Amino acid sequence: MQWVYDDGGRSKYFKGDAGDCVTRAVAIATGRDYKEVYDELTAANKEHYDKKRKQSKKKCHSARNGIAKDVCREYIEGLGWKWTPTMQIGSGCQVHMKADELPSGTVICSVSKHLVCVKDGVIHDTYDCSRDETRCVYGYWTPPPVNVDYESLYKDLQRAEADIFDARNRYEHGSEERREIETLRRKIESLLVDVNRKKNLTSIK
Repeated sequence: MQWVYDDGGRSKYFKGDAGDCVTRAVAIATGRDYKEVYDELTAANKEHYDKKRKQSKKKCHSARNGIAKDVCREYIEGLGWKWTPTMQIGSGCQVHMKADELPSGTVICSVSKHLVCVKDGVIHDTYDCSRDETRCVYGYWTPPPVNVDYESLYKDLQRAEADIFDARNRYEHGSEERREIETLRRKIESLLVDVNRKKNLTSIK
């Protein structure tokens, strides 16, 4: 399986290596700015561990040091990506890090203690994580369909913007409201990415 070096844009903002595979994979797969993804994941991770502070000894919530599984999955699926499991309990390894065993196009693969973006069978990461194509893939996320009904899309955008306005009006400095606003904002960004892909627009205001 081919591999190309790609840090997702981390070097624009930080120096040195980090355990930032979730941020890196998402930034590469979606084309979003690394720092924006990093900041959003850090905030979501902090909220997750703050809720479990009595049970957890984790003090650093930064996306630099890894993201909780629940946060990771909720964040990626909040962008409209679909999860496909490839391994069940007792099933054994069914899919490996091999180009002919993964879907074409762009996917975010979940392997042991790591997330990685694969584009048309090519690994985009800071190292070759395939272990000579023997590494088991637990599942992968695929992007939303590119074929979009634009009339419905713009109606969805209008509804999402109205939802954000309503959420801001109800904002009372609570974590749930902040989380709702961020989820809605990410959905709008994902919808705009679909429009840009299809129509090759440079911006939609």
